[in-house]
Amino acid sequence: ADEGSFAYFPPLTSLQDQAVDADDGAWTDISTMPGVDTDPDACCTLGVTLVHEIGHWLGLQHTFEQQDGFNNDGCNPNNPNDYVDDTPQQFDYTDFDCPANPTDTCPLLPGKDPIHNYMDYSSDDCCTEFTRGQMDRMFAVWSLYRQRNEVCGAGTSSFMMTIYTDNRPNHLNWQLEATDGSFIINQNNGGFELELSDFASETLQHDICLQSG
Repeated sequence: ADEGSFAYFPPLTSLQDQAVDADDGAWTDISTMPGVDTDPDACCTLGVTLVHEIGHWLGLQHTFEQQDGFNNDGCNPNNPNDYVDDTPQQFDYTDFDCPANPTDTCPLLPGKDPIHNYMDYSSDDCCTEFTRGQMDRMFAVWSLYRQRNEVCGAGTSSFMMTIYTDNRPNHLNWQLEATDGSFIINQNNGGFELELSDFASETLQHDICLQSG
């Protein structure tokens, strides 16, 4: 990432309560885009910074994130770090390069530092992946916070679903029925499936398209 690049977390989550629609988005320094900075020693000129910032816009935190309450110890096994289970815990960021042998800043915990992850601070040529857990989180955030005014096809109408979570939400199972009790849609048949472990005590909304009538 470049210091002139930034993004806002989804405005309806606790991650970024102060964000407002006028400021919402992801920005990148023009020098991080391909063909602008021709310095062969520059770390971040392939456009990966924008991928990183859009990751934030879709709710991802840094792989080396250290949450409050753990004495700045990113290697504490109870520290949720980036709230994604399949990214190894990482105490410090990769310093804008691509080490031949991945570092391990939490040697007592499983996995080495995810130097190839877009949400670390590696050089552009080193970043190649999001994990499955990160992709699931981005999809959940898109579905709950980013997707608005979905365009529905002919013969269908937009329907706003509101979900209220308790203080310990986990896997969401839901089903929508007509007033006569007949099945319309659920998370496994035409709907969406979400993991909500970090969306506690919130009101979530999602637009879906249903057959008119």
